[in-house]
Amino acid sequence: MPTQIQFTFLFVILLVACTAVPEPSAEISTAVPTRTPIVEVTAVTTAVPTLTTLPPPSPSATAVSPTEVSPRPTPTTETVTPTIQFGQPFWLGRGVIQDAAFLPGGEQVAVGWANGLSLFDVADATEQWHVPFAVPLIAITVHPQGTAVAAALTDGSIVVVDSATGQAQAFAGARPNAYWGDVAWSPDGRTIAFQFIGPRRGDPIYLLNVADGTVTEVPGTTLNEGIRPYLVWSPDSQAITLSSLGDVCGRLVNVATGETLFSLAHEAGCYDSYAIAWSPDGRTLALATSNETHLLDAATFELQNRMPGSPLSFTSVQTGDPLAFSADGRTLCSKGGFEFYGDFYPFSVWDVATGERVGTQGEDGVVPELEGERPHRMAVICDSQAVTSLFRDGRITQWTPQPGSQTVAETTVSVIPIIAPSYPYQFVWSADGRTIAAHNRYGSTAVWDVTTGNLAANFAGFRGTPALSADGRLIALNDWGNGEIAIYDLETQQQLNRLPGATSLPRDAFSPEGSLLAYGSSHRVWLVEPLAGEVTAVLDGHPTGSTIRRVFWSPDSSALVTVGAKEEAGEMILWERAANDEFHETFRSQSVRAGYDFGVVLAAFNPNGNLVALENMTRPEASQTKIAIYDREAGNVIRWLTEYQLATWVTDDTLLTAEAQYDTRLTQWNVHTGERTIGWANDVGGHAYAPNGLFFARQSVSGRSINREIDIHSWQSNQLIERLPVGNDILHISWSPDGRYLAALVADGTIRVWPVTAADN
Repeated sequence: MPTQIQFTFLFVILLVACTAVPEPSAEISTAVPTRTPIVEVTAVTTAVPTLTTLPPPSPSATAVSPTEVSPRPTPTTETVTPTIQFGQPFWLGRGVIQDAAFLPGGEQVAVGWANGLSLFDVADATEQWHVPFAVPLIAITVHPQGTAVAAALTDGSIVVVDSATGQAQAFAGARPNAYWGDVAWSPDGRTIAFQFIGPRRGDPIYLLNVADGTVTEVPGTTLNEGIRPYLVWSPDSQAITLSSLGDVCGRLVNVATGETLFSLAHEAGCYDSYAIAWSPDGRTLALATSNETHLLDAATFELQNRMPGSPLSFTSVQTGDPLAFSADGRTLCSKGGFEFYGDFYPFSVWDVATGERVGTQGEDGVVPELEGERPHRMAVICDSQAVTSLFRDGRITQWTPQPGSQTVAETTVSVIPIIAPSYPYQFVWSADGRTIAAHNRYGSTAVWDVTTGNLAANFAGFRGTPALSADGRLIALNDWGNGEIAIYDLETQQQLNRLPGATSLPRDAFSPEGSLLAYGSSHRVWLVEPLAGEVTAVLDGHPTGSTIRRVFWSPDSSALVTVGAKEEAGEMILWERAANDEFHETFRSQSVRAGYDFGVVLAAFNPNGNLVALENMTRPEASQTKIAIYDREAGNVIRWLTEYQLATWVTDDTLLTAEAQYDTRLTQWNVHTGERTIGWANDVGGHAYAPNGLFFARQSVSGRSINREIDIHSWQSNQLIERLPVGNDILHISWSPDGRYLAALVADGTIRVWPVTAADN
């Protein structure tokens, strides 16, 4: 089945053909940490009634002719730009592990999170200290004696943290808005080398003198923006590697003069710039070709030995050292893993004296794929007797190499807990804007109190997007293994009920007053009292084979729109609640985007609830894009808006829409009179609209941090009101239902939140 992303891509292509470009948009851990300030350095079976549905009325009699809607209206020239202010942002969660390194001896491991740095004991995963950062982390390095850990941040700074005390000191480094980079401590412990790249930005290698804070540049080492730095010092601290790609080989350069000491070239091409290691005594240099690992004399750079097998080359998760010698220099290890394009490299251990491979760990090791993510060893420390690894899911494992064997089981020593909201799921809000819940990458659901930034609960063993009651007191969680929905009290974290027959849980499943929960059971929608477990109704109107993806409740819970997705156009059905509490179908629409969980607005009730706007798109073409405005009291469609996409209700009578063709400008409609105000702002789908309809938020499309900042625009004037830096790729943007917060899901597994401190209405 095509994915949502594939459908989105197809839709965009088709709209481009029409000159439009729209985007597609259990065990419970009860630890509740207090919010740590961000510093610059410093989770009953009942009878099922049958339901008779009423046929939908024909909309043709009440539809407004498409010719009444001008395909190219003239934007309104007189605009008044409203104002909005944002408070100090904060992070929810630490995110995924960005980089990690074992301290000498392997008893402790430093973990670089998306927005902070921690030190853990390997034996029991006890955290010794944690230092939060105001900006994202790129890479870390450990002092050769293990006395400190340094982190390179996206603002170009370097932060050094004392291993014993956790005290941090920040150093000005390079320019801000770095995307990728590397950092490496010199073997003599005096100097930290760092280098960054980013769009239209490639830096030289910088050298930070830790004692006095001065920064110098290694001459002639500026990189192209497409080459990712990988820094490895020579044992005498006099030379360092300069990465390269393609036919131009990397180099070993003198840090004082920039002079090339050795080109990473061999008879068949270039050695891998991202896999290089020096023996502790400085006599041997290990380098990798595509199928072999070579040992060179470090003084003459002459080939001494060829060893079978190659370490992992460049990867999408480039952390740790692809090649590393043991502390005694007798063993060479490669951490293996999956290359950028998916090829697998086994973990290998070689005897340096003989060149023989004395142990491997194959693809079918003990760490399975999680959520479609291949297991990555983030850090490794090894010798011929033991290998200790930290995986990206937080597991610390050990195994003993055995020559010729690829089936040696790894033993999990301890687990570092990781809470990282993940794509393609989104986080969800309670209606009061106080609570956020999100599915996590490694199979749990986390809940945060947004007013404090504290983690309120983490429910292990549940997957998929959760649902929150309007007051944030209850959470519904997917238990697909048992086909059930679990209901928990968030304050006590106690399970209150389990609801059977579930195949899907829409994120807005709770009715506004919390008396009903709507969820999918095959192609039907069950309405159940969440605490009593009584089935109130079964809505049997969607075609067989549909999956219930979304529900939209009216403000007073007297009606709801259910969305059933299929490979072809899915159905959207409006159900009205009668005096006897039965629900009857009153209107039906179709959309090829019925399976979209985010990026488009499929249906919306106005604040009063007497009107509902529904998308109608039978084919992925801009000319087939319509909005039906259905009057619940009159029982018919009062207006069709042809070639427009739904954005948000501004008032009971006013609807904000976007053109599906042409310039995709935003248009505000009085749905009763047909009067419209055309704004200058372009909208190509996927934007997040403020509840008051005055603003929209989108990923930045210009500047030096494309897709790493949020631009706040006025819909009418298109004026850029505010630019909010995030520092990493943005996956999803959402306003709280009450408009008091703006939040973004970031690719590093964090949620960035801004309080909205003031706004004109």
